[in-house]
Amino acid sequence: MFVRQLIGREAGNIINMPYDAAQSCLAMGTVEAVTDEEIAAAGLEAPEPVVANRPDELPRGFRVEAITGGGYDLFDPGGVNISLDVELPNMIAARELAWSVIHPVDATPDTDALEALSNAELYELCENARIEISSRAKKADLIAALIAAGITAPPVAAPEGDEGSDEGKGGEGESQTSEPGENDAPAHASGESDGQAE
Repeated sequence: MFVRQLIGREAGNIINMPYDAAQSCLAMGTVEAVTDEEIAAAGLEAPEPVVANRPDELPRGFRVEAITGGGYDLFDPGGVNISLDVELPNMIAARELAWSVIHPVDATPDTDALEALSNAELYELCENARIEISSRAKKADLIAALIAAGITAPPVAAPEGDEGSDEGKGGEGESQTSEPGENDAPAHASGESDGQAE
C-alpha cells in the first residue's frame, strides 16, 4: 500500500508498505494516505499482489468443473484436464490432486507393497489403523485411505520362529553367565589363597 511518510529520512516521500503496517502507521499518524494521481505523478506503480496458496484451497490457477453423473474434472493453470485417469468424487480429492501436481515428491509414495495385497487384506489394514471406510470401497480407494493415514506398506509380521529364537537367546544369555567360569574363579582364587595361608 502506498503512503506518504511523515517522519524520518523518508519524510515527504511516497513509499510502499505492507497493508497491515501501513494501517498501523496511519493510525499512529506517522504516514498519510495518498491518491492514485499522486502515486502516478511520483512515477510509481503498484506491484502485483502476491497471493499465497492456502492448503485448504485449490492452488492458484487450478480450477474444477462438475461433470455429469457426479464428481469433478481438474484443470491446471494452462487449462489442461489432469484428472482424466483419476476419479475425483469431491473437492477434497480435487484439491489433493492439485497439490500433488505442485509437490510431486510428496504425492508419489511407493505403493507396490499395498497393491500386492487383496481387497480383504487392505480392508483389514484399514480396520487395524482405525480408518473409517466403506466395506464396498474399491482397491484404489482403500490404498488412498491408507496412504492418507501415512501407511504405505503392511506391517511386517514376526516370523513364527521368533519365539523360539527369543527363548534360544535367553538360553544363550543364561549359558553365557554360567559358561565363562567367572563364578568359579573366585572359589579357586580363595582356595589358592587358603592353601597359601596354610
